[in-house]
Amino acid sequence: MSEGQACAVIFDVDGVILHLTPPEEAAFFQALELVFGIDDASPDWDSYRARNDVEIVEELIETRLNRPAVPDDLIAFTDKYISLVDVAIRTGEIEVLQVDGIRDVLMALTQMENLIMGLATANLMGMAKMRLRHVGLNDFFKVGGFAEARGPKRQILRTTMAGLQDEKGNPIPKERVVFLGDNVGDVDAGLANGCGLIAFSEDRGKHQKLSDAGATHIIGSHTETLAVIEELLGRSVIG
Repeated sequence: MSEGQACAVIFDVDGVILHLTPPEEAAFFQALELVFGIDDASPDWDSYRARNDVEIVEELIETRLNRPAVPDDLIAFTDKYISLVDVAIRTGEIEVLQVDGIRDVLMALTQMENLIMGLATANLMGMAKMRLRHVGLNDFFKVGGFAEARGPKRQILRTTMAGLQDEKGNPIPKERVVFLGDNVGDVDAGLANGCGLIAFSEDRGKHQKLSDAGATHIIGSHTETLAVIEELLGRSVIG
């Protein structure tokens, strides 16, 4: 690929940029109880129809409250959830933890000519951005797809990719896009959207599962990330 052509690197948030800590997970279920009185939601994210924060809330309202969710439900939940986590971060009860090496990766990518960075996450947009802001990482990302896009991760990634444009407003083709995700749903998303795919997990015990899902570029540390991005984009990150 020509050094001057625009390209993009898209990141999942949890497991790739930030660790999802137990107190952060607990706040999700605390908000459900405070807003809706739902106190028996499963902590197993894979037990829900879709691994998407919006759709999990909607599913729980349908199955526990026996009614369809309405827009005001999501607004009330989002406000409470973000408030709980934001206050807990400010008081020190929750610490937002970066995945080792991610800041160095992002800083290096800012030196790459005509490269855009984006997000594709099943987190609520306000929550993802708030957590990233607390560790000074939000401004790296110019475009994003979030839980509000609904659907599986392949739909969220498609939303992000649809928003990618070069300096002249032209769309950036999928061949010039790399996506970093950490689970089999992310692998499916990358393959379905035809972009470059890096499966990332610090837990090397998960690598076989990622491979079985179809990932061919699997790494366990961000010390490897830039080299694989260079390989997939066919150009140097720096220089």
